[in-house]
Amino acid sequence: MQNRRSHPRIDITVKYKLRGDTKGWTEDVSNISASGMRFKTDKKYDLNDTVTIDMLYHHAGMTNSYLIISGKVARVTVIEGGYETSVEFIGVDEERRSLLDKIVSAKT
Repeated sequence: MQNRRSHPRIDITVKYKLRGDTKGWTEDVSNISASGMRFKTDKKYDLNDTVTIDMLYHHAGMTNSYLIISGKVARVTVIEGGYETSVEFIGVDEERRSLLDKIVSAKT
């Protein structure tokens, strides 16, 4: 089976919150690439919903990285205790893409 993904994906621990969600910050393992992210949430999103994510990430050798990024919901899976939501990032400028690339490459 051929991998259709154009960017490497990694599992990393990030701190994130979804705009409009009253839950606040969550720190958990998320799957992330330069083009998208998969994370756990209590709220069920519909396909094609747009979400804005505040993300804080730290890795040895990097300063703390704070990123605000939007994504379109591409998949939602029911899991124990909530949902696993996958988003495809949208409207990513060069600065954000560069930071995402650094996060992914720092872990690989």
